[in-house]
Amino acid sequence: MSKSMNLLAIAMISGALWCVPASLRAAERVPEVVKIWPAAAPGSAGWTQQELEESVPLPGPDHLTARRVRNVVTPTLTVYRPAAGKGNGTAVIVCPGGGFFGLMMNYEGSDPAEWLAARGVTAFVLKYRLLRTSPDIAADAAEQTELFSALQKDFDTSIHRLDAGRAVAIADGQQAIRYVREHAGQWHIAADRIGLMGFSAGAGLTMGVVLDHDESSRPNFAVSLYGYMDDREVMKDAPPTFIVATQADGLVPSERSIRIYQRLTAAKVPAELHLFEQGPHGFGFRKLGLPVDHWPESLERWMTSRGLMPPP
Repeated sequence: MSKSMNLLAIAMISGALWCVPASLRAAERVPEVVKIWPAAAPGSAGWTQQELEESVPLPGPDHLTARRVRNVVTPTLTVYRPAAGKGNGTAVIVCPGGGFFGLMMNYEGSDPAEWLAARGVTAFVLKYRLLRTSPDIAADAAEQTELFSALQKDFDTSIHRLDAGRAVAIADGQQAIRYVREHAGQWHIAADRIGLMGFSAGAGLTMGVVLDHDESSRPNFAVSLYGYMDDREVMKDAPPTFIVATQADGLVPSERSIRIYQRLTAAKVPAELHLFEQGPHGFGFRKLGLPVDHWPESLERWMTSRGLMPPP
């Protein structure tokens, strides 16, 4: 197991992580939170687990503490609007990662959303449904450690252990696009400029929607960060896709991002791949003193070239 994964497991088991019921947390200072399904989300009407939020100290020079959410039952979008008069009509739904067992809500959620909003893009952080985990911290940490080890030994086989979680997550991703498109006028965005950005498991969600959508749930563009995609036929209307990964990723092999690029290219879908040498899995919007820190600048140039952002 990689050093960073070992340190994360130790931090969780040692009790350096706290968790409280979501109902007891102080209100978040966010503009708006909306439910994406009109009633209980299909397939989880009988779920009774209680949503939890945790603080996880991460190894690295930025001394970041991750905000992790587990046991999500009710999917929502948190809205990050540009400053008044600064919106450019583009929208991005941000899908944090966490192995379909948790969501890293800051450096893979609110941080990229705020970055997008500062550039005129209306951003939405998707809190999608997750596989059930034990509320006991030590038990959850042990399960995650075992899963990480299995993925590192044989990603292509072990990733299918998460298929049930990915299925409901993809359904939430499809519904999130439908919801934003249906309410585009409310947020002053263009219905044909709605993108999906995912990190790790969130990228698995994103590429799942790229492979399986109808007209109402089709993203107009996609962004995959250290993600993966099933080896299935790419739909003819698959959207332009921006892909980022690192050779040093110890959890999701960079070859999976290369495979995304190759399959999209073979289907004649516009795609751009940025592969860095250094950088751990889950670099997200962290500042680690590495070249990969600057991937958002490449994304900005790509979005600008496609008319999704004004020139900086």
